[in-house]
Amino acid sequence: TRMSRKLRIKVSSGPAVTIARRAVRKKKLVYIICTPKPRKYDKGSSRIVYVGMSKKGVLRIAGSAARNAKLFLKLRGIDRLDVYLAMCPPRTGRRSWETLEKDLLITFKLEYGSVPLGNTAGKNTSPRKLSGLFTDETLLKCLKRFERD
Repeated sequence: TRMSRKLRIKVSSGPAVTIARRAVRKKKLVYIICTPKPRKYDKGSSRIVYVGMSKKGVLRIAGSAARNAKLFLKLRGIDRLDVYLAMCPPRTGRRSWETLEKDLLITFKLEYGSVPLGNTAGKNTSPRKLSGLFTDETLLKCLKRFERD
């Protein structure tokens, strides 16, 4: 009888997914998917490839990251995606997390010339539609954080 070859086990050197306690506690938040290397846009470069919003917390983020992974990991030079959270305090009578996502997309479009690669929402928005809940400086600072990391 022939002895079958034993299979080897390979374990990744780093984590495939890391979930922070903050993500589990919060339900309504905005998440930003980035690549390790900046992508070129019409008016500059940014690591941001997607800005999304979740009403269901970390479950939505994990599902979106997995779906987007298929699209983004096909791109040349992209071997991983990093997901960051952006949160703001609630405002009575306003869906502040939805407003944050929309304002980030508008600001991204103003700064880089188009919405992030993976976004279809926000392509036709104008700067006049900014909510005024956040200062332009705060929104820009949030986006600029991902130019290099």
